[in-house]
Amino acid sequence: MAVVIFKAVEKCNSNCIYCDVIKKQNKAIMDYDLLKLIFIRMNEYLMDNPSEKISFTWHGGEVCLLGADYFKQAIEIQVQSNLTMINQEIIDTFKQLGIKQIGSSFEPIPNIRGFGKNRDSETYNRRFMQGVNLLNENHFTWGVIYVVHRKSLEKPLEIFYYLTNLNTRSHPNFNQVKIFGKDKYNLTITGKEFADFLGAIFPEWWKYQDRYPNVQPFSRFTKYFRENNLALVCELSGSCSYEWMYIGPDGETSQCGRAGDYNILSYGNIKNRSFQEIM
Repeated sequence: MAVVIFKAVEKCNSNCIYCDVIKKQNKAIMDYDLLKLIFIRMNEYLMDNPSEKISFTWHGGEVCLLGADYFKQAIEIQVQSNLTMINQEIIDTFKQLGIKQIGSSFEPIPNIRGFGKNRDSETYNRRFMQGVNLLNENHFTWGVIYVVHRKSLEKPLEIFYYLTNLNTRSHPNFNQVKIFGKDKYNLTITGKEFADFLGAIFPEWWKYQDRYPNVQPFSRFTKYFRENNLALVCELSGSCSYEWMYIGPDGETSQCGRAGDYNILSYGNIKNRSFQEIM
């Protein structure tokens, strides 16, 4: 099954310190005609490949800036949101579209993720928790991606315990920070520092992995190791070429979210190429 990383909007209502969306200042929003074309392209592909499935992950920026009406143009999707703009109208629209799962990000260290020039994390976190409560009331599944940066290195276990207690049903996914442009706040870490951060958590996870079964990248790494698949290019172990495709707000396609964000690899524009050609 292919997962389409679908970035219809790049702008955001927050000002997270490490986020490349803020630095790029790309305010483009995918128009309805292009949105419709993408579903036409997917339908063509699925008609020609009836045994295949395609899963959508709506990504941003902040996707809820699109508003409920925009999502009414789409079908069965999954969404990534910072939860600070979630409301009952959007949730009701998600229900109509078959959405059952929301991915998000969270940061326990103050003034890393937040609103405005000073990154008001207190208001941000309060609104995040309000969004979480609304999701729970509506029986949605939600999970957290945690971006590991320089300030994270001081307290790996504390962050691990915080995030696993924040949501006991869905466990965190740890990713290394990627900085677009100059590292103004000295947040970049090396691959070794990221590995050391994970290494500080791993013995605790290994001991209690039945309690925390889906912490990433641990569960995926150990699965590949047990299967003697040692091509650890990333936590997807080189299998991404069979699983992912990125579509940006202007219709440009790429390998995955990171490749699309940083213009590493282009497969052309969905306006000019079919899903079959891109895949």
